[in-house]
Amino acid sequence: MKIITAALLIALRSVAQADNDYQVRAVDFPGATNTYIFALNNVGHFVGAEIDSAGVNHAIFDDGRQLQMLKLSGPARENLGSLAFSINNRGDIAGAFTDIGGVQHGYVRHADGTLMPISFPGASSTQAFGVNDLELVIGVYTDAQNNAHAFLLRGGRYLNVDLPGGPSATTTPLSINDLGEIVGEYVTTPLTNGFGYLQQSNGRFALTTAPGSVPEGTFFISINNWQQILGAFADTTGVQHNFLKTGSVYRPFDLPARFGASFVSAQTINDSDSIVGYYLDASSVAHGFVASRVAVGR
Repeated sequence: MKIITAALLIALRSVAQADNDYQVRAVDFPGATNTYIFALNNVGHFVGAEIDSAGVNHAIFDDGRQLQMLKLSGPARENLGSLAFSINNRGDIAGAFTDIGGVQHGYVRHADGTLMPISFPGASSTQAFGVNDLELVIGVYTDAQNNAHAFLLRGGRYLNVDLPGGPSATTTPLSINDLGEIVGEYVTTPLTNGFGYLQQSNGRFALTTAPGSVPEGTFFISINNWQQILGAFADTTGVQHNFLKTGSVYRPFDLPARFGASFVSAQTINDSDSIVGYYLDASSVAHGFVASRVAVGR
């Protein structure tokens, strides 16, 4: 999932600065110890996860009327924990759940409530990170040797979409748009953020290091249908900076100082430039946020 990628396991500090182009509100699930928002669609419905007082994570969903736990059916009805990472404009939600035997599976929950479990053949665990409006699904699976690999599920067929680089390299696809373009994190050196990557539908890809980033200190986390890319990089002092990349232009994104955030992780941008994510307060408690564009300019 998005909060356990290599980039977010590294101890980084984040500086919160005001951005007057956005109207920002915090999101906290009632009774939760921590709340994470991972994705939203073009009508503003969003998904994420909450952690309860027992430390168990549950997928959550806001349909514009209320923030609620996401009901999973079929083999995911009874689980040891669930997460929701992506929502498309059809109302399909992609995520992961842990079954009662302790095995993690991906899923796509359709708008009508039906559930499609996702388990890469032969994998010991699977997570679904993204689903687009064409119902292409991306995610990560773990093989028998405990190595992580990227996959694409298209028309019922599972494809390995690791970037070339040998067994020491890891590819983490985090977002897919309706053009079939995938962005994510490509790591060749352990314990680094690696490179942000953009992979075209034909398999061609490009690696990017953002301006101001340390070497192997950048990752991409979301791409919308305007080909705007959301990501982050670490500077030489270890501070993480979120950015919105439009073409070759990088625009910083941070929360207003009134949030008192010690760390900010922007997770998804939709086609209206709205951004969701989560932040940590001074006590390291996670809160979700929704940032809506006030003045749109491309």
